[in-house]
Amino acid sequence: MKPTGVTTRMLLFLLSTVIKMLFFLPLSLTKLITRPSNVAVVAGNDVIIRCFSDQVHWNSSWVRFAEDSRVKLFRGGRRMIDEDRFKMDVTVRGRLDLSVRRTRVEDAGLYVCSDGEQRASAHLLIVTSPPTCSVNMLSSPGEL
Repeated sequence: MKPTGVTTRMLLFLLSTVIKMLFFLPLSLTKLITRPSNVAVVAGNDVIIRCFSDQVHWNSSWVRFAEDSRVKLFRGGRRMIDEDRFKMDVTVRGRLDLSVRRTRVEDAGLYVCSDGEQRASAHLLIVTSPPTCSVNMLSSPGEL
């Protein structure tokens, strides 16, 4: 008489099915939960645009829209441009940070963070010189 228990083959099949579900399921359920903030930075300084999601990311991307152009910076976590000033940091906790070192005027534009079907955007403004203010000091209160 044959035993009627769970065989090794059945266990391996169930285990492989569970692993596949855990690997592929979170990608389809990903939702961006925090929109990146608009950022202004003085040209030449570094900036980080932060985007948060509720899942681990394997297909995340950043795209820049400026004037009439669209530039894919990162796709699937891989650099799509030949420019090392741009860096994407992806963490297990769902952070999708885009760092831009030594910003230039041409870096200004709309930046879109994406993971699968969900997208969120922020504007990056590059200021060529920091704002200044002048203070007019009065010598006596009677000069008003």
